[in-house]
This record gives sequence, structure tokens and C-alpha cells, in this order.
Amino acid sequence: MIRSATGSSGYSKFAYRAVIGKVVIGVATLTMLVPLLGWSAEYEAVLDWNRKSKLSTPVSGVVANVSVRPGDRVAQGDILLQLDNSVIKANLEKSKADVQHYERLYKEAERELERNKELYDRTVLSDHELELAHIAFTQATAQLKSAQAQMEKMAFDLRHSEITAPFNGIVVARNVNEGETIVSSETAPVLIEVAEADVMVAGFQVSGGQLGKFKMGEKATVAVGGNQYKGEVSAVGFEPVAKSGNRYLINVRFDTKSRLLRAGRSAKVIVP
Repeated sequence: MIRSATGSSGYSKFAYRAVIGKVVIGVATLTMLVPLLGWSAEYEAVLDWNRKSKLSTPVSGVVANVSVRPGDRVAQGDILLQLDNSVIKANLEKSKADVQHYERLYKEAERELERNKELYDRTVLSDHELELAHIAFTQATAQLKSAQAQMEKMAFDLRHSEITAPFNGIVVARNVNEGETIVSSETAPVLIEVAEADVMVAGFQVSGGQLGKFKMGEKATVAVGGNQYKGEVSAVGFEPVAKSGNRYLINVRFDTKSRLLRAGRSAKVIVP
């Protein structure tokens, strides 16, 4: 006669063990999930450019051409603005001619000095005459250096009579039109602003006590208008944000996947 293996509650020992096993497995699974859920956090953020350049020129002149408008995409090296450089080119040619002229004078003064030194060594030339040769050589050297410096300045002005894109980007501001006169004194005016294309940052603030949760290069997700982008922490603030008290800025850099996003737009950052 076979006896049933049951406990006092009426369950068989085998059924009881099966229930306990499911509970144990369930608890273990939950224990594994809780840390993952606990580390995930969501922050309200604002988009900003990863890199932006405010372009100007140290050269004064009249704007001859502005070839871009806000929203235009540009490649590194593209010409964005040109000044009327006709006077600069003329001055550069004149300075080149001056350099050639003073080079001839310098070489002649150098040869004359060497001849006078030989004559002086043979006691044919007086101290005064040798000194005059030294003075002439020094003067020719100074004139040549001055002409070379002027030529370099004209070449510099010619190079900077146009503004080119420093990197692949988007034109976000244009502050000048054709025909306007640019006067570059101690502070050159900002003429064009270019932001880096296809890379942006989502910035948000955290308290000083939360800074330890963030590390450079840490993976994060940026959500904007129903789209999500993979990114990484690119900046962890060392100083409080102005007028924010004990709040520090965290930036998450991400690739926009060639979508046109704008600075100042709201976003969410999910940090696992």
C-alpha cells in the first residue's frame, strides 16, 4: 500500500517544493532587476552647440561679398565673406618691390663693408671710414627688415580679407551685409557665427551631492521630440552654475544623425 506524501496543509511535498522553487527564482530575478532600475535616472535638459565659432577679421575694409545665410551648411575651408582687397593687393605688390630694392642695397652694403675691412687690415683705411661702412651696412639691414615686415603684414591682411569656415558646420548668425565698412580696432566685430554640424550637447544641472554619479565618457541617451540619440557625458562641472547655488552643469554630447536640431530646445537625458 502506497502512502501519499502530504503535509499538514494538504499539499503534497512535491507540489510544496515546486511552489517554493518558483518563489526563490522570482525573488532572485527581482533582486537582479532592482539595481538596474535603481541606477536609471531621467533629467530635464536643454540643447546647445557642442562647438561654435564667432568669426571676425582683424582687417578693416568694405564688405564685397557675403556668400552664406543662417541655416546654410558649410564645409571646412569654404569662403563665407570677402572684403574688397584691391588696395591690399596693390600694397602687397609695392612691398614686394621694396623688398627686392632693399635686398640689393643690403648686398652692396655688405660687399662694401668686407672691402673696407680688408683695406683697414692693410692700414689703407682709417677708423672713421670703417665706421661709416659699418653704419651703412646697419642702415641697409634695418631698411631690408622693415620692408620684409611690411610685406608680411600685407600678406597677412590679404589672407584675412576673407573669412573661411573653421570646420564643417551650420551658419547660425550673419551680422553684416555687402557694402558695409568693417573697422577692426582692439575688438573686431563678430560678423558670422558657425556651429559644428551634426554634434550637439544636452545640458542639465545637478546638485553637488549628485556629481559623483557622473563620469566622463559614461553612456547616456538623449530624447528629443520623439527621437532618441546615443551619447556620452562630455563635461562634469567643476564650478557651480552662476546664480544657481549648489548646482553643477553636466553635458552629454551626441550625434544628431544629420537631423537639424536647434540650441535652446528642451530634451531629456536618461543615464543608466
